[in-house]
Amino acid sequence: MSSKICPVCNVALKTKSDGYAMGSPLARNRFHTDIYACPKCQRIFLFEHEDEKEVWVTCPVCGTKHHKDEECITCALNKASEAEAGK
Repeated sequence: MSSKICPVCNVALKTKSDGYAMGSPLARNRFHTDIYACPKCQRIFLFEHEDEKEVWVTCPVCGTKHHKDEECITCALNKASEAEAGK
């Protein structure tokens, strides 16, 4: 991950979150960002996640691509609908 500089203070930004998922968990193609904070002015900056290709996996059950740190949304919705139908 490349170092980022605060455009206001000209100091190195600190990584706060690597690959944070933006948007609804129900969305199939969520956008992932890296979140940085400036230790001097306390501003927050969002950048497109740099290792986007490395964080996606294919679900072995249904074939849906999802972030490696998240449950497959298609399988989660299928489980929820099956549980609701079984009531």
